Amino acid sequence: MSLLTLAEARALISTSLGDVAFQGVIDREEAWLARRIGALSGARTQTFHVRVADADDPLWLRRPTSAVTVADNGVATTAIRLLRDGTVVEKTTGSWTGPVAVTSTPNDAEEVRRVIVELIRIGVSASAYAAETIGDYSYSRGADSPASQRDALVRDLVPRRGPGTIRLRSPYVSERVGAVTS
Repeated sequence: MSLLTLAEARALISTSLGDVAFQGVIDREEAWLARRIGALSGARTQTFHVRVADADDPLWLRRPTSAVTVADNGVATTAIRLLRDGTVVEKTTGSWTGPVAVTSTPNDAEEVRRVIVELIRIGVSASAYAAETIGDYSYSRGADSPASQRDALVRDLVPRRGPGTIRLRSPYVSERVGAVTS
């Protein structure tokens, strides 16, 4: 199922392509994006194989969400919290034992639709040439190639880890700092 209908794409993008060809472009760009970020819609389960050294670390999701269902070593876990706009799952009591299965439904559909529109625009307007001259008309592409523009759009959808701190691990005390709230 397409996230962007042909009518929506036609309203946002001007092209001389026929309906069949234009739908082909929409399908191609959605498939390209899905290979990079996973299924564009619907629930998914992300499995984390936790090393002993990382048992206290939060789990980073590939896409933001509003709610998760977590099973740690096959046992449903409710002592968790979502952080960083729904991209990080942290266990509030104890450590992960793993494997950890996190089931969620991404809540970034509008951002994904925006990226699909931009990918279609690049696909229908990109020229294979860095510069063209036709009569008095001259065109020079900027520094960003269509491939780098596409990669930048995908990076916009993928959560960033951001700055962190160095953790000094100790076998004697818990590494959690601060009060835990559910």
